[in-house]
Amino acid sequence: MCEPTTIAMVGIAVLGAVAAKKQGDAAAAAGSANAQISMNNSVIQQRSADDARVRGKDDADTKRIETRLLIGRQRAALAANGVLVDDGSALDLTTDTAETGELDALMVLNNAEREATAFEYRAAGFQSQAGLDTFRGQSAQQAGNLQALTSLGKGAFGAANNEGLFSSSTTASPTSDLSTFMSY
Repeated sequence: MCEPTTIAMVGIAVLGAVAAKKQGDAAAAAGSANAQISMNNSVIQQRSADDARVRGKDDADTKRIETRLLIGRQRAALAANGVLVDDGSALDLTTDTAETGELDALMVLNNAEREATAFEYRAAGFQSQAGLDTFRGQSAQQAGNLQALTSLGKGAFGAANNEGLFSSSTTASPTSDLSTFMSY
């Protein structure tokens, strides 16, 4: 028959093991949830990068249209004043306007690409965070499982010790000690 202190030791060990296991499982669930949030944020950042590129292309196209309209107004004004538009300084003016307009369009595209790249860096950061969150959760779960096993082992050892199974006063042989241990 087990002593009440032995029963209490085993009960405390079991409760400690259950608590450690639940704590580890909760940490794993939290890590998984945080990882999912980070992955969702990564998707949002990637979509923002895609959007920046589309907006950049649209804005560059708009800039090119504006440039063509400006060149048309320049040519009309020059022609209205009797200037030959396809020769000399009039041609230089419209050519410069076209080049400047294209540089502006390319600058718009470049700025959009920089914005998109920044979003992609943030997306990669969120993906890395998701990996870390998953790893932390798994590590905490493994630590909880190990703590549960440790608690059970300590409880079993304490109970066996309390029942005198590891008593140094007995002079029995190892075989009889084993049979005594197995009879409980």
